[in-house]
Amino acid sequence: MWQNQTMKFIIGVALGAGVGYVLGTAAGRERFEEIVAGLEGVLGEDTMQQVTDFLDQGTAEIRKAANEGLETASDVIDATSENGDGD
Repeated sequence: MWQNQTMKFIIGVALGAGVGYVLGTAAGRERFEEIVAGLEGVLGEDTMQQVTDFLDQGTAEIRKAANEGLETASDVIDATSENGDGD
């Protein structure tokens, strides 16, 4: 009997979380669009494009550094495994 109630509770929580996520995402996207439109109005479209380009460049550099770090870590792991030091 309690298993049936537990299952109903779990289904209710999952359903509530799903509905909340969908509604929250839609509302969040609308608010994001409002903020961007407001910033474009204040700063101008050219300035917003410069900011976007700057941020894109920064994230590209971060991704590159992260990839280089992963490659280095992978090389160290491979070298350790080949030498038998990893066990």
